[in-house]
Amino acid sequence: MPRSVRSSGYLMAAGAYVAAVSILLAVTREQAPPTLSASMRVREVGFLARLTEPGSVSPARSACKALLSLPLQDQGDRWTAVAACLRLGAPEAAWRLLIPLVDHDPLARVLVQWTFDVGVDAARRVVGLDPAQAPPLFKSRPVANEELVKRAMALPVDEGLRADVARVVAHLAGLSPEAHDQLATRKWLEALWSAAIFAAVILALLAAGVVLWVRSPRWALCQDPWSRPCVADMLPLVRVLVWFMAIHLTMSLLLPAVLDRAGYVAETGPLMLGMTVVGGMAVIALVRVMGLGMPGERTLQALGFSPHGPIWRSLAFGAATFAMAWPVYLGSSLVAMRLGISTETDPTSVYVLASPTGLLAAVVVAPLVEEPLFRGFLFRRLSTRFSVPLAAAISGAVFALAHMSLSTFLPLAAIGFSLAIGYARTRDILTPVVAHAAWNLSQAVIILTLYG
Repeated sequence: MPRSVRSSGYLMAAGAYVAAVSILLAVTREQAPPTLSASMRVREVGFLARLTEPGSVSPARSACKALLSLPLQDQGDRWTAVAACLRLGAPEAAWRLLIPLVDHDPLARVLVQWTFDVGVDAARRVVGLDPAQAPPLFKSRPVANEELVKRAMALPVDEGLRADVARVVAHLAGLSPEAHDQLATRKWLEALWSAAIFAAVILALLAAGVVLWVRSPRWALCQDPWSRPCVADMLPLVRVLVWFMAIHLTMSLLLPAVLDRAGYVAETGPLMLGMTVVGGMAVIALVRVMGLGMPGERTLQALGFSPHGPIWRSLAFGAATFAMAWPVYLGSSLVAMRLGISTETDPTSVYVLASPTGLLAAVVVAPLVEEPLFRGFLFRRLSTRFSVPLAAAISGAVFALAHMSLSTFLPLAAIGFSLAIGYARTRDILTPVVAHAAWNLSQAVIILTLYG
């Protein structure tokens, strides 16, 4: 056995530690609180409702049934669910969602009575029910008025959806509903145009990505067997990655507990920013101490900071790499869903991206830390011994594993593969950094648009 392998006892211990902690986290990982998952689901249905024309019946009305079993403790979430059901043409679902509110909210009583009347009218038309045989819902029938219209316009929901609710209440009160109808229609058109522009951008990125993949260079799938790496070649890579994961996992587990013991309640965004900065410092230190495998190699050079051409070229290839990531991301996500792997949004990411510091960590700091490690160091070293596609696949898989999420492993591995291919074109770390930053920014826009 080579001496370099025999003297790696600490490395093996660190590897065992990383494996044990990873398994422990996978087994004991807490699911998102039911109320948080319910809130996210309500926002998804509310987004569908905003794209539905007021007064129409949407094919998406079946999504309202899933809202009935959710633990909606927040009043804003409950009213958002009610408004979404009314917009999607599912008054029977809105009726059941409103029942817990009728004892203390006159607006809920009016809407429950209205949805009840709608159901009675439908039954009367279907089975010829005599109006006299329909029992009253309340002993004293609730009456809509102008105050309830104002109450509807003050609901903690999207402006267009609450205007739609106010239109119904104004109609029941015998008031003019045109102003509310116009507002709801205007907001619907704004949402529709925004969604159309967004869809057009995504389709353009997909088309551009497919074209770029088709026209990308064809690298050999294998290298000369004489150039295959030996164990000693891979040890610097393994050392840096294992010790980095050990530091990363230790920070993730201990830092929140230490701050909690100190009585400091850290917000998710600043905490993520601080951990990302410390991780970047750890990457530089680890590469400097144990990752320099070539004579005369410097730390920044080992991390890929050696420009090969003008900046504009790297920026252009960064934009091209961003486009190339879209088709492989969607394809891998479809494969993951076919395999029964959940691809739901992690609630933590919503909290991180909702704060300015969290957004800074995701869009600026994370690409500056992760790309030098996974592309500048790992992929560049692997590509000297393996073929470019194989080196890109390995670095993409390691990149996905480092994020410690089974549900996003395939999509993250596909993105990592694309970033490595982009880096292989320019050999400038700026290319994957730009693509990575653009990707994280696009995901932030999608998540914040969908979940607010």
